[in-house]
Amino acid sequence: MVAYALAGTMDIDLTVDSLGEGSDGQPVFLRDIWPSNEEVAATVRAPPSTAACFEHEYAHVFDGGPELAESVVPEGGIYQWDDASTYIKKPPYFDNMADPDAPIADFHQMRVLALLGDSVTTDHISPAGSIPKDSPAGKY
Repeated sequence: MVAYALAGTMDIDLTVDSLGEGSDGQPVFLRDIWPSNEEVAATVRAPPSTAACFEHEYAHVFDGGPELAESVVPEGGIYQWDDASTYIKKPPYFDNMADPDAPIADFHQMRVLALLGDSVTTDHISPAGSIPKDSPAGKY
């Protein structure tokens, strides 16, 4: 077991700095856990997985765990905002938004700002947790 100290920093040189400490208290380096060329070659030469292997591993992949089974799914086609959420908040521009059931009017004299494909997301800028009030983002 390695206690990783990498999260949240890019100020590390993986060729000389340790990743953290092992269960024995000694530093663990990337070179200690990186597979050798022989190990990689043996894995590449190994027989491929069988269909039965995939069927066994993925038979219940969409069942979810007990947390998913106990979750409450709201009804309707409009997202129900949770004011207590620390992950996603209702943006203020939704407060005076037009009725979503109203017919869409034609757009005239407008130009495309950005035409993005399906693989473009905002995951790289979305926080994975709460933003502390005293952090730069929280102060902003």
